[in-house]
Amino acid sequence: MRRLAAAVLVALGGSACAGAQLPADLRAIAASSADFRMVWAQTLDEGQPLTATKPQRGGVAVAGDVVVVTLASGAIVGVDAADGHRRWEQTTSDDPIAAPPTAHGRTAYAVDGRGVLLAIDATSGAIVWSTPLEDEFRSAPVVADGLILCASATGALYAVDSTNGRLAWQFTRRRVGGGLSIAGAARPAAVEDFIYYGTPEGTLVALDRSGEDVWIGNLALGEDELTDVDSTPVVVDGVVIASSFSGGVSGLDARSGIVRWHAEHDGGVSAIDVGDAVAVPTLDGVLWLDPTTGEELGVLGLDSAAPGEATRAGDKLVVATPDNGLYLVEASRPWLHARFDPGPGFEHGPAVAGDAVFALSREGTVYRLDIVGR
Repeated sequence: MRRLAAAVLVALGGSACAGAQLPADLRAIAASSADFRMVWAQTLDEGQPLTATKPQRGGVAVAGDVVVVTLASGAIVGVDAADGHRRWEQTTSDDPIAAPPTAHGRTAYAVDGRGVLLAIDATSGAIVWSTPLEDEFRSAPVVADGLILCASATGALYAVDSTNGRLAWQFTRRRVGGGLSIAGAARPAAVEDFIYYGTPEGTLVALDRSGEDVWIGNLALGEDELTDVDSTPVVVDGVVIASSFSGGVSGLDARSGIVRWHAEHDGGVSAIDVGDAVAVPTLDGVLWLDPTTGEELGVLGLDSAAPGEATRAGDKLVVATPDNGLYLVEASRPWLHARFDPGPGFEHGPAVAGDAVFALSREGTVYRLDIVGR
């Protein structure tokens, strides 16, 4: 992919550049005029005040026709995907839930505010099994080959049997020292023979499927504060890509852990594989990088003070930001189609099902937006 002209990268829906000035591929993108259309909004955490120290940090997952929502009130709620009405609610603890749920088939998995992993029937809301992990969680569980993988904010990774909730194994890599840390929300990634996850101490860990470490790579690169690897790793062409908040974006050999390249962009969160590039939200905006060399292919500046978590939606990306709403971005090129800003912002990335986008705001309102005009 060739590098794109800087003037093109900041265009909103093509309005900033005349069609004759754009390459043919970008003229086609501009002509699509994709946009968000709000279908419904449902406030679930009414009465829960939003403060700087206690934002709405839960999230959403889609299980068929049910949207499963975790909330700062401690509740887990199932709402109808079509119209947003509340179908069921479970409250196992009054402690705020910081981690989004995940869904696999008709089962949702969520960690409550006391660190208990729950398997929930998404249709009825009944708890199938529960397993106390007694740790702090901010990221969604990951389902991988019969295991539920849960990465804690303190540096531990738990593997739980999805059928009965028994703890299969645990790996711990605790932060050493008293440097400042970011409360991130990185999920583990299971790819082929390996499980990769980032830690608060600035390392990326590769484990085999039995939980034994294969290699541990340092992404902090000399920094001693805010080094957390708060990105979900992604593997492209034998390179595993992850970010340290202050250490930048790195690509490591997926089997050996040898660093192949490094890009110095602070605040990077989870990369998204978009074909011949990876898109990485950072403090500088969304970057498009060559996955094998780390070469910067383009950047799209966003009007946001913090990096946002991106979710793939077909040929688009939906980027959630905590201060400026949701951005609809072309996946393969730095092109901004639309923005939806209800005010409070979004702590975690949305869930996507076809053209439907579901997101939980920091004030406890769930939105369904449809992507139109593709």
